[in-house]
Amino acid sequence: GALERKCEMKIEQKLEEVQRKGRELDKIMAASQKWVEEGVQANKASMDAMLRLKADELQQREEKLLADCREASGRVEVSTNELVQKSRAEILAEVHLEIMEVERRISTCAAGKTEEIGRVEERLGKLEGEMKKRRTSGHSSSGRVVTITTSTPSLGDDPSSSEDSYDEMQR
Repeated sequence: GALERKCEMKIEQKLEEVQRKGRELDKIMAASQKWVEEGVQANKASMDAMLRLKADELQQREEKLLADCREASGRVEVSTNELVQKSRAEILAEVHLEIMEVERRISTCAAGKTEEIGRVEERLGKLEGEMKKRRTSGHSSSGRVVTITTSTPSLGDDPSSSEDSYDEMQR
């Protein structure tokens, strides 16, 4: 009996001690669990804050990049417009030079034609004078009729060719 009682008391003491240590462990585990949860929450809040900062930073970079692209696009447009204006000016200058060259050629050709017409008129005057002399001197023209025509050759024609044909007609 007494040994049994002593053993039972020892068992009860050990059981109470185990239960007390279990409660202490439960408290420690609860505190650890709470500490872990608080740490997780703090880490989550910290990560959220860091992610918000990164998102804001990325947003600012994106806005800056977009502004830089718009600025570069504007510069490209201005450069393109300048090149177009320069090209137009160069083309106009070339056309102007070509027009001046054509005007010079026309003027030269017209001057040549004026001289040619003057020579033809001079020859006609001489012919008329000869014809009058013949009529007044009594010489007949032996029934020949001379028709003199003048034509204005195109710009590329040789002005002497019409003189040659005139000379041939005179003969």
